Amino acid sequence: MKRVLINAILVVVTLATMLVQSQVAFAAWNPFGSSCSGAAANSAVCSTAAPSSKSPIRDIIVTATNIVAVVAGVAAIIVILVSGFRFITSSGNSSNVEGARNTLMYAVIGLVVIVAARTIVVYAVSHIK
Repeated sequence: MKRVLINAILVVVTLATMLVQSQVAFAAWNPFGSSCSGAAANSAVCSTAAPSSKSPIRDIIVTATNIVAVVAGVAAIIVILVSGFRFITSSGNSSNVEGARNTLMYAVIGLVVIVAARTIVVYAVSHIK
């Protein structure tokens, strides 16, 4: 049962990480290519300018949340890698395996908390008037 739960958490974290990375990777990508030239360049579809926020506080909160989420996410990934190294070097010692398992579990829980916290903050900030 624990193994199924850990695998499910790992799948969720992996998918969430892929979604976050795709936002960063495709942020400057123009899916319309050269079709947005000439008179069509001023259309709403082809506009590449980000919509301006009415509240600079909103922008600051979202930017700070993104920075904290990225730093914490990188730290959690490093802890997951360290946990994997501890698994490999445990040599079957049950106390070392248990320590590595706990490290992995808490790192994954941390990633889930990071994703949830960022989602809640972005949702709350988007509803501030």
